[in-house]
This record gives sequence, structure tokens and C-alpha cells, in this order.
Amino acid sequence: MYSKIPNDLPNLYCLTSDNVACSHSNQIEIMCMKGVKLIQLRAKSLTNHSLMKEAKRAVEISNHFETTLIINDSLECSARAESNGVHLGKRDFSITLARRILGDEKLIGETIHSMEEAWLAKKRNVSDYVGIGPFRRSPTKSSLFPELGPKDFLMISEYLSSVPTYLIGGLNYDDFYLIKKLNLAGICICSSLSEGREFGVHLNKFVLEAKKYLSKINR
Repeated sequence: MYSKIPNDLPNLYCLTSDNVACSHSNQIEIMCMKGVKLIQLRAKSLTNHSLMKEAKRAVEISNHFETTLIINDSLECSARAESNGVHLGKRDFSITLARRILGDEKLIGETIHSMEEAWLAKKRNVSDYVGIGPFRRSPTKSSLFPELGPKDFLMISEYLSSVPTYLIGGLNYDDFYLIKKLNLAGICICSSLSEGREFGVHLNKFVLEAKKYLSKINR
């Protein structure tokens, strides 16, 4: 089985979507074929049975491509499907308990929206990475409005300097410059990968820009 925690988390973190005409496992297969190395299965409308079925197929695919696969929200699904880790919101499951259950060989991520939540994340000292946002309003989470400015994001990422941080919310392929500007590990992309119901229309562009950015900082 492809293992657990990559030495350096990629700067492009892609999430699957319920809102495209393509199953989550098929989305993951396409992402893997295009070279994406960090993927989250984010399904909000599947039944538990369907989610488990998709997760197990997704794990097979990601293992084949040596891609790190994270399951959103469901600790049970992540554990049973043997994904590389889980991403938990503050209402999903205790992150501290999740670590006890999953052990140290799995990735655990969480989302934070404020300096107070960043303080709590640092105090717990459990998560392997965090997502911070929303940076802009996004179709993925239309009920959330941006409340933080660039200075706030920079303050949070610097405060969590030992934890890789990913910016989330309304980002596009011309936003990779924010990684350096805001001291980030990378950016999270979901709805911007696609055009309406057609999945992955812009995926090639994101992969290319991620490679270009990595090449530029390694010169």
C-alpha cells in the first residue's frame, strides 16, 4: 500500500465535488492521471454506503498512482477504506480522539477560520496540516463569507509556522503567488477545476501552474 505522509506536501491540493457529472472515484482517477499528488474526497451528498464504496475505489486508484488521499469528514470511512488520512471540521469529530484511533502514520487535517481557532489547533498539536479560509466566497461553501484579510492569513500561517497551511476559498490558477506572499504550503482547489457540470476543464492549467511555481522557487 502507498504510504502515509509525503516528505513535502504538494503545493496543489485538489478536492472532489458533488456538483459535476462524474463520480468521486472517477474524479480522483482523472486527477491522478494528470499528476495531482494530494487529493481530498469531499462528498456531502452521498449515503454512507455509497461513500464507503467510492472511498475504497478511490484508495485503490490513489495507491496505484502513489497519490496521497484524504477523506473529508468521515473518520470511520477513512479508517475502513485505509486512506492516507482524514480532514475534519470542528463539528465532525474530536481531532484528538481521531489521532488516538488512526495513530501517527495517518494524516489529519483541519479547517480554521480565525486566530482563535489557530490558537486551539496549536494548543492541541495534533493536525499535520490546516486549511485556512475562506479567502474569497466560493460555490463550494456559499454560506461562508470571507472575514479575514491578507494580513490575517499571514498572521495565522506564521503563528502556525511548524504546521503546513493551505489557503481555501474561491482560488484560481493565477493565485499560486499567494503561497509565498502568505507563507503557505499551498492552495486548495475544488470548484475552479471544472466548468459547470463538466469536471476537470481547468485541471491541466492548475497542474501546469503548480509545476511552474515549484520550478521558480527551486531556482
